[in-house]
Amino acid sequence: MVCATCLAMFQNTREGRHTFQETFKDLVASVIGGCWVCTIISVKLQQEFEVLTEEGSDQVNHVQLLWPRSECSLLDETLYYYFDEEYFIRTANIYVSLRKPAMAIKYLAQFHLIPQIAKSPVTFQHNLKYTPELPTTGSGEVLDLASRWLELCIRDHEWCSRDRDADWVPPRLLDLTDQMPRLLLCEKERPKGPYVALSYCWGPHPTFLKLTSENLERMCLQVPLNDLPLAFQHAVDITKRLGINYLWIDSLCILQSGKGSSEDWRKHLTEMRLVCSNCLFCIAVAHAPDPSAGCFTSRNTALLNVPEINLNGTKYTIVHANRFRERQKTPLATRAWVLQERMLPPRVLTFDKDQLFWDCSGVENACESYPFGLPAYPKQKDKIPSDLLPGPFSLPTSISSDIDGYEIWRHIITDYCQRSLTYPFKDKFVALSGIAERMAQLLADSFTAGFFTRTLPWCLMWRASRSDQRDVRPGSIETYRAPSWSWAKVDGRVYFPMRREEDLTARGSPGDFAMLKDAHVTLVDNSNPFGKVGYATLTLWGRTAFARPKSTPADASGMWDPDFDPDVVWFIDGTPVDTAIDVEDIQISMDVPMKAREAAQGFHLCPIVAETAFAPNAPVQWEALILTRVQTSPHKAQMFTRVGVWSAPPNWLKLIKGVRVREITII
Repeated sequence: MVCATCLAMFQNTREGRHTFQETFKDLVASVIGGCWVCTIISVKLQQEFEVLTEEGSDQVNHVQLLWPRSECSLLDETLYYYFDEEYFIRTANIYVSLRKPAMAIKYLAQFHLIPQIAKSPVTFQHNLKYTPELPTTGSGEVLDLASRWLELCIRDHEWCSRDRDADWVPPRLLDLTDQMPRLLLCEKERPKGPYVALSYCWGPHPTFLKLTSENLERMCLQVPLNDLPLAFQHAVDITKRLGINYLWIDSLCILQSGKGSSEDWRKHLTEMRLVCSNCLFCIAVAHAPDPSAGCFTSRNTALLNVPEINLNGTKYTIVHANRFRERQKTPLATRAWVLQERMLPPRVLTFDKDQLFWDCSGVENACESYPFGLPAYPKQKDKIPSDLLPGPFSLPTSISSDIDGYEIWRHIITDYCQRSLTYPFKDKFVALSGIAERMAQLLADSFTAGFFTRTLPWCLMWRASRSDQRDVRPGSIETYRAPSWSWAKVDGRVYFPMRREEDLTARGSPGDFAMLKDAHVTLVDNSNPFGKVGYATLTLWGRTAFARPKSTPADASGMWDPDFDPDVVWFIDGTPVDTAIDVEDIQISMDVPMKAREAAQGFHLCPIVAETAFAPNAPVQWEALILTRVQTSPHKAQMFTRVGVWSAPPNWLKLIKGVRVREITII
């Protein structure tokens, strides 16, 4: 239910701020009365401010509601959405301001009010009668819901199994047909049914039971349940209760140490796409930082029973948007290896901190609160922040153009680079190899150190996040992981610009922008073209111009700050740039921080692509790689390394018109 105050809040369409609850006591009274919205706000307040848990506290002055306006549609906290031309999805942003301690108004929660006519076109078209009333996610009724999701998906969602090869099995599986599991060697004894995969966090110091060459024979006889961490025990229970007899867990199905373990690991790396894609579904233990925590959790069911409200004859579903954003912040969602365990399986059953979630190609974000899945958000991803469209997503069955492929890939890499790797030098490419292999199949293209060859060189204009920048320039063959032009060389977030077909056709005069001549990659393991890179070079046909700032302001640590002085004079090939040219519109993004004395020596600009206008009369930018020359012997061709990207107004391009086109090799 919702209280009268909350109902009035959702009915109030006036702009500006409106009183929600006057005092904390009023809020508590509403919670006791069973209001779903007030219960969520109360929990958020107690999480944010421990003092508010004290009985009788009146420190809440008022909670405020801010309705969005069309002018605010691009702001982070004030967003609105259209279902179609007729239905407006209302959004309420809840804030709190305190008399003491004195502080600015704090954002607490966001609720969407979605008309129930806005049903997702693809959902569970059956009556799933379910009310989350039990205090643990491991109860029989909860797992019965999971079983029902699986049953309906298999029966009604033909597309959810389109990429699954039911005849393929991994080299090893856990056989659960007897009371005690055992390790099954699938080459010797073929399983008699599908298998389930487990996705979980290993944790920083994994001491749990693992498969080794020493215990392989024993585990083929029996794997004692009590020797397994709680998450593995729960996964065995879940798998059997959903009627499946086989389970794949990486630490128990891949040799982790001993004789033959390196070869076994490499073999599984080349098959990781198949392991993930061909499971019946994947169990994801999202809330746990390591497997000792288990899959099942206790929860407050008052937060799960979502009410419906009726406004002017239309029924609305209330969606607590923050809860779905939190899916991207779980311990599991921060791990890079897990991305392919999220994207490649046909179905994912997630055990989160308070409820189960179900995701497949047919339904996004089905959960105990919304067993049919959420009503459809419009998929206008250029207008809706990605964190409002949370949950697993699957790769398409086909890709119509290189631009479409680039757009899919840039979203994947943006997500991937936000995640953590324990061994980035070793695993930066390997942990993404399953997704890369599937994308290469869809594009019918080769993979080149993090990119697809037909998108070179215009795909190279990625930018590293300044807040995440760490210098990881390779110092030896043991630490080499990527060429300087690949996003994989940096740790932390990276950003790729959007691209349109017009960007690729606006090439200007012949030679204005570089063209690919050759790309060469030496792999550490030739059997895995998507795995670790030993060395890579990129050779372009294009122009380079030597650029040098007259001054290089530095921060306190001596690092160059290219944004410090927009009036700095630039020299292009030794000639000072006319101040009439738009110096202030230059944008410079360095891959890693550069010392001011290094920047003073200058660098080379290699124009790569034009960015066309998205709006009438908007300026067109041209974008270039920032390169530094590598010292080589006189008889060798000149070589460069990438250190950043540069963008400038179109009139800068004429400054390098006189430079001849030549080979440019970047390592």
